[in-house]
Amino acid sequence: MADSFFTELKRRNVFKVGVAYIVLAWVVIQVSDTVFPQFGFPEWTNQFVTIIMALGFPVAIFFAWAFEITPQGIKKESEITPEDSITSHTGRKLDFAIIGLLVVALGYFIYERNANDTATQAESPKEAVQEVEGSSIAVLSFVNMSSDKEQEYFSDGISEEILNVLAKIPKLHVTSRSSAFYYKGKDIKISEVAKELGVKYVLEGSVRKSSNSVRITAQLIEAQSDRHLWSQTYDRKLEDTFAVQDEVSASIAKVLAKILGFAYETENTSQTSINSEAYNQYLLGVYNFEQRTKESVESAISDFERSIQIELGYAEAHARLAISHLYLGGFDGYNRNEQFEIAKPYAEKAYSLSPNAWETNWAMGRMLSAQASIFGTDYDDVIPYLEKTLELNPSYGPVYVSMAGLQSTRGDFVERHKTLEAGIKVAPLDNVLLYNIANSYTYQDRFQEAQKIIDRLMKITPSWALNATATLATRQGRWADNAIALIHYLSLEPNRSNYWARRIVSEDLSLPEEALTIGNSGDRNLRIYVVLGRNAEALERASARYEKDPTLGNLWIIGDIQTYIGDLEAANFTFEKQMSMSENVDRYRPSTSWIAAKIAVGDMDGAHDLVRQLDERIEQKRQGGIDVAPDYLGLGYAHYLIGNRERGLAELQKTVSLGFYVPTFQAFLRELRNDPDFAPMMTAQKQKQNEQQKQFLSIMCGGDNPVPDFWKPSDVACKSVLVN
Repeated sequence: MADSFFTELKRRNVFKVGVAYIVLAWVVIQVSDTVFPQFGFPEWTNQFVTIIMALGFPVAIFFAWAFEITPQGIKKESEITPEDSITSHTGRKLDFAIIGLLVVALGYFIYERNANDTATQAESPKEAVQEVEGSSIAVLSFVNMSSDKEQEYFSDGISEEILNVLAKIPKLHVTSRSSAFYYKGKDIKISEVAKELGVKYVLEGSVRKSSNSVRITAQLIEAQSDRHLWSQTYDRKLEDTFAVQDEVSASIAKVLAKILGFAYETENTSQTSINSEAYNQYLLGVYNFEQRTKESVESAISDFERSIQIELGYAEAHARLAISHLYLGGFDGYNRNEQFEIAKPYAEKAYSLSPNAWETNWAMGRMLSAQASIFGTDYDDVIPYLEKTLELNPSYGPVYVSMAGLQSTRGDFVERHKTLEAGIKVAPLDNVLLYNIANSYTYQDRFQEAQKIIDRLMKITPSWALNATATLATRQGRWADNAIALIHYLSLEPNRSNYWARRIVSEDLSLPEEALTIGNSGDRNLRIYVVLGRNAEALERASARYEKDPTLGNLWIIGDIQTYIGDLEAANFTFEKQMSMSENVDRYRPSTSWIAAKIAVGDMDGAHDLVRQLDERIEQKRQGGIDVAPDYLGLGYAHYLIGNRERGLAELQKTVSLGFYVPTFQAFLRELRNDPDFAPMMTAQKQKQNEQQKQFLSIMCGGDNPVPDFWKPSDVACKSVLVN
């Protein structure tokens, strides 16, 4: 009985149908698993296909047993006589179908094996890169294929971890996160990405996270030929997010090192003791911080705090928390000094926990730099931490900006520009770097190069591009364009300082009443009140600011206001008080206010010494290729005040001829205002001021105002330009 049943199963091709169905189901499942994510289908669609194929198997077996395909169509087996049965013919067709499906399955298997066989690819001489010098790569943001779009922070974290590991490979130039992630969500060819970033290779991939599992796919592409050098898919259980990410990044780094011809051994970068939820909160914090808005940085602080609550010894979370507080101090509504006091213990704790992590060195560098700025400590203390950060992670763009700023403070202007250019090589699309190097080109009168950088920056961060445009307009003597660009900038960054927008409109364009209405970030520019003759109010506001935020910088503002209103002895007392409170007196740049105060109390030697320091500093800048009108302005004031009248007037004449505005509202410049030899400069300046004011009001009062909903002049001001 059993033999006859088995024979009947064979006759009716039940076995062949079963084999054919299994092979077909495997192919369908594999194809759907690969194709569905590319179209953004949710995770459950793959599971649905698997379930349907599984349910279809008994149905296929039943139909093979109960029905037969005949030339007249599908008929029940019971309705066909043995003489009319063509099951043997159908069986031969099934044989060919099975062979075809097996060929397809085998081809797919071989393709996947070759794609995933890292050893074969790495050892292939055709795939290996012979010229390792100058090899460069960009790690694009991995695509989040998870059904939960909120998991984007995880895919970003995977990408950044891979980038950080690759950055440690000698001779491999790795583009920064900020530049590589710029292309996130953009439909652009790999060859174009590589050209814009200046790299030879691009690593892209995807991350699909579902319940307790994760699939990470990565592929290395040679940009010029668009050839896929290597690819790999990792399927892991998500029991420990950090361990999974570390395993993947180290694995990819090792493979890439072999393909690109580097001697590299996988380092043990794992921190398996870190709680997975703490790490998830850390990744979320990094993701939020990199948005760099006031609200996103506030969210990042909460994320890092939760991470530390879960894992008290998490060094990187402490470091990022410190950096976030320091960054938040630059936004309106936050006290910079208070944010520093909050950040300092976190930075110190981070470094004590892990002195060889780039994040902890970066946090210490940022903290000590803020400390030097606020309390006058030595900037030299910052250098070792910034150098260590760049050694550990040479692809982190913001560090180059900090190093360049430090070099500028020390007067190393040549090195400053070199540092910025080095940063641009690894972070060609980093907005802060682009902004700083655009200004550097502007200060060197390399206007075409500055404009090219600004054009690139406009595509990335328009607000920063507008700020750089304002600097360029200032250098070229275009006061109206300068003011318009700054106001446009504030419309996009309303929490940023309105100091320069208010200063240009109030002084250069002689519209102080209008300037008081610009921006939402409070009274950042107290000079306006002196220009308006509201001296007592200016001093009151400066004192209130210092009382609220007792930094040395705010104390200096009090001294400035005192000199502007003519209380020079009080100003000298304020400046001396600041010097006594500062831990590094040499860090302060000589100013005309300070010089005027020393002259008022009879300290001519002190005044001459400050002028000498000013001369030396400006000469340093000129040797660095920076020769700008504001320097002539400062020198003109300084030399005139100490009695070098001809030298002072000559420097001021250069300032005016370069199109830069020369303010004269300060009380200590009374003699200069009445000097007959200065009068022609004032006449020329007044004529230009009238022209620029008219141009400014014509644009901002009319249809060409780029931000009419953010700011426009008063009706009175607009009527005045119509009358004139």
